[in-house]
Amino acid sequence: SEEHTSEARRSLESLLAHDFCPLETWGTISLGAVTGRNSFFALTKTEVEQLGLSRESLIPLCPPGSQHLRRLSFEKTDWEHLKDADKRSWLFWPNRIDAQSLSQAERRYVEQGVSTKVSTAYKCRNRSPWWRVPLTNKADAFITYMNSFGPNICTNDADVYHLNSCHGIVFENRNRELGMGYLPLAALNSATAFSAEIVGRSYGGGLLKLEPRESAHLAVPSADTVAGACAELDSIRPRVVQDLERRDFEHASSLVDSVLLEGSLGMSREETDILAHAAAKLRARRMARGRKEKRP
Repeated sequence: SEEHTSEARRSLESLLAHDFCPLETWGTISLGAVTGRNSFFALTKTEVEQLGLSRESLIPLCPPGSQHLRRLSFEKTDWEHLKDADKRSWLFWPNRIDAQSLSQAERRYVEQGVSTKVSTAYKCRNRSPWWRVPLTNKADAFITYMNSFGPNICTNDADVYHLNSCHGIVFENRNRELGMGYLPLAALNSATAFSAEIVGRSYGGGLLKLEPRESAHLAVPSADTVAGACAELDSIRPRVVQDLERRDFEHASSLVDSVLLEGSLGMSREETDILAHAAAKLRARRMARGRKEKRP
């Protein structure tokens, strides 16, 4: 009911006054790299072999898309697994800005880009050299921004660069250890899920979209709140990891509510239920609108 939504808003405001903060308080949020043509610049293992490119021409990349980021951390083994599954896990990035000093394989590929008109794509023709993608800072964690349930924060333990199919956050030094270790788990609570529905925008097909500015305003537990709940969060971590593997986001969220909102912050079950229901209601409304838009 509308009454529940207003109560949830009041709960969220009260959390923001003491125990929660905007995500930007934790660090700097930025867009990923824009290639201008992912199909040319983001390469699979097979393409790399066919093109005869050496490791010096490539940078390990978090593949485009965000399905693989619905977890607490993106590990080196996750990246290896996607690479072996022939996902686009390498970025073509010759470490030279002078075309004359390109290797033979690089030069061949750059010429292929010219003949297939990649070099005249908008982003490519507006940079020099066109074949070198401007990199953004390597993120400490990724933030999904096209979501059906809600955003995921996922640490970059694979230490890879990312494209603009997700956002990145670089934590403030003082928050880095806590952010890497606990924020992705702590942020799976119902207050954050409700906040995402309020700050984000409904997009084609009912997806929730969060631009960097909107992600910056996402309400998440503050560093003090997270620091005070580490042991409790550790106790549910294995179960949350299993829930995320099964895509059971609701159950993961209720586990985090029970130890963080109710356990650490002393909210009543009734209050957390109101937040969970309000988030679910806005989510259902957004998805229903998306289904309606899809109909001819």
